[in-house]
Amino acid sequence: MQINQLTKRSILIAGWALSVVAATYVGFWFSSVAYAKVLSTTSLSSILAEAIQTQSALEKLDNGETKKARESLRLQMDGHILALANFSEYSASEKDRETTNKLLRKISEHRNNHKDLYPEFHTSEQLHEAQTMIAEILKRNENRK
Repeated sequence: MQINQLTKRSILIAGWALSVVAATYVGFWFSSVAYAKVLSTTSLSSILAEAIQTQSALEKLDNGETKKARESLRLQMDGHILALANFSEYSASEKDRETTNKLLRKISEHRNNHKDLYPEFHTSEQLHEAQTMIAEILKRNENRK
């Protein structure tokens, strides 16, 4: 029994289509695994950094170094304020923006009632620029009610 030309061509096309589908599937699988690894590493690194900062503050408090603990927490909060303002601006969720603005107003109120406290070695021009940005963010959120 001989295979005619049309059958050969059909088998060839079907084999080619199957290999394209398989390659696409393998590509999607590989990219999803790689993306998951990137996200888990980033999340783990972020949680690890926060845990280290929290542990450091706890150790300072336990050793009676409340001023140093407060300085450390204040600088950490500055980073959170900058990140919150940035992500909130581009958030698609109105609820998330409202929650962020509410927290920023609370932080602003707290800072208005408590003196700024920074370590002496953080008196650089960059810190002053960051503090100016943070003050503007908090002032802007005071007016959003």
